[in-house]
Amino acid sequence: MNKRTVRILGLLILAVVMVTTFSGCDLIMALFGGKVMDRIESFASDLNSSSRTSIYKNFHPTKTTQYDNIKDSSFWDYAFPTSYDYEFINIVASDKNLVATATLVVTIGGIDYEYSVNFTFAEDGFDVLIDDFSGFSVNIYQILGDAPVTRE
Repeated sequence: MNKRTVRILGLLILAVVMVTTFSGCDLIMALFGGKVMDRIESFASDLNSSSRTSIYKNFHPTKTTQYDNIKDSSFWDYAFPTSYDYEFINIVASDKNLVATATLVVTIGGIDYEYSVNFTFAEDGFDVLIDDFSGFSVNIYQILGDAPVTRE
């Protein structure tokens, strides 16, 4: 390497160190993933999947109180039947505070029902996982009037 290349490489390394120092972990999270919006999109994709065997992977393994229960894909079928479509819109997310609010649109027979929901997240290495998901004011079955099949 010539002196000019070494000098440019040194300046580039110095710039990266300075940016990382002054922007902290936010830059690392932005570069290597783990964003709140990405996690919500992954969760929505898993809700709409015919196989829900991976949906629990969106949740933090030690901070989610029902983690063992949500590993069973049928856990989700009560509140989120696979015959409906789910989409999160109007998402207001904060990677810094690890929170988000959104509108969950549930499409049932061509009719959209909207629910305000809240997310809290927890870091897991460079990843951000859902810690809590709440805010439903009305259960889907109250709208439809049919009772879900319960498990014993």
